[in-house]
Amino acid sequence: MTFYRYHPRQRRTCEEYKIELEENNCHLRNELQLEIGSNRQYARRIRELKCEYSRCEAEIHLTRISEILRKILLFNYYYTNKMPTIYNDAEFIRV
Repeated sequence: MTFYRYHPRQRRTCEEYKIELEENNCHLRNELQLEIGSNRQYARRIRELKCEYSRCEAEIHLTRISEILRKILLFNYYYTNKMPTIYNDAEFIRV
């Protein structure tokens, strides 16, 4: 049984492995920093959207309240303006 021996030019030294690992580490560190930056941007955007959502909810709530108040005021206006007519008509019928 013969053992395969690397040709001397194919062998890599510890320093070459170390350099390769450092390059990979540097590359991965750069990718990680990019990912961290994009995550911060996404988190900031999410916070902005949550604030905008809260403002929209409040605006919708105020719009509903103002619509209800408008209906109440219209009803009261109609009722108070028609009341004397109804009252006078009722008196007229009784007499």
